[in-house]
Amino acid sequence: VDKATETPSSPHQNKADQRKPRAKGFGRTQVLHITDHEDLKPEACASCSKTFGSKDYKRYHAFHQIDLRKKESAIQYYDVIHTKYHLFEGHCTGCETVTRTTLAPIKTNMPHIKISPRRLIGPELASVMIFMHKENGTSLSKISTTIEELYGISLSKGAICTAINEGGLRCEAQVEIYRKEAQSVDLAHMDETS
Repeated sequence: VDKATETPSSPHQNKADQRKPRAKGFGRTQVLHITDHEDLKPEACASCSKTFGSKDYKRYHAFHQIDLRKKESAIQYYDVIHTKYHLFEGHCTGCETVTRTTLAPIKTNMPHIKISPRRLIGPELASVMIFMHKENGTSLSKISTTIEELYGISLSKGAICTAINEGGLRCEAQVEIYRKEAQSVDLAHMDETS
């Protein structure tokens, strides 16, 4: 660099440079073979209810989901499924309205908390990880290693933690049912921990 073109450093440097170093983020680096495609299309116009033709659709979004499918009888108990979901919008030629396919958020019992159905981890894979974590007390690191060794799926601790937490939120209603059943019983037995 030519000394004549250098600019003097400012005494007020960027505050981001003064913070302590943070962990470097990373995106999904593992490429898995897509086993299924699913197209989610609106059937009719939301304004005039006109049915869409095959040329009226345009894809506007896609997302991936990795899940496990139980085998009927085999040595390995699960197959890994990688589904790519395509969301389409329909362009109505009658009223010039665009109708998009949307996936409704999953409601929970907690106010203002909704779960997006567009998740990388599918329900069967999430239930396996929840079982490992809650039933066996397996750490997130060991779950990540086990899932990679058994199924060849590389998942971060953050993705696993999100799946486990969202699984807990989905079970809130069932826990409330169990609590009410326990309270309504005439005789509640004590155990050695009470």
